Amino acid sequence: MNKYTPVLASSLAALLIAPLASAAPKTQTVFCGSSHHVRVGGAEQISTALNFRNADLVNAMTVDRITIRNVFGVVVHDSGPAAGTPHPLNTDFATPLDITVVPAGASYYLRTNMIWGNASLPPASGGNEAGQSMQATVQVTKDGKKELAIVGANVRARERITLPTGLVNEGAEHSRNGVNCEVQGRDPD
Repeated sequence: MNKYTPVLASSLAALLIAPLASAAPKTQTVFCGSSHHVRVGGAEQISTALNFRNADLVNAMTVDRITIRNVFGVVVHDSGPAAGTPHPLNTDFATPLDITVVPAGASYYLRTNMIWGNASLPPASGGNEAGQSMQATVQVTKDGKKELAIVGANVRARERITLPTGLVNEGAEHSRNGVNCEVQGRDPD
């Protein structure tokens, strides 16, 4: 053993540990515009679909948290494992879909109608006016390349049909627009 052996051993150990550290699951936070309100005298419902696209064909993606703040910055929805409250189920499927874990290559979504129905925000959340320009903060975690976890949103306007029973259904879609989503703290890893 010479005087360089300890240095060589510690350098080798650092090289072996470095890949393990970079292989740890990566969390990113994404901010999206969101809207959920009634307009045109109650004849039209504006809602948002948050989209969770996992472009990784090997690793699943976890939607850790969805936090929605109304126009005044007040939290009106908070769900997911990190919030301690399950996400609402996506009821557009025959068997309601849990959007928490998005499998490799899959694309899930959750609409604000699955949170608040086909109505305005409840009065305790600020009512109709508070839902017109909201912010959704989404935290996702995955192994592998985090840029393969893609979060997006679209806002759509649909006809609101009130049935004789008083229930409200969605009617024809009038428009749909993509919404800007930004990753917090764009860093290289």
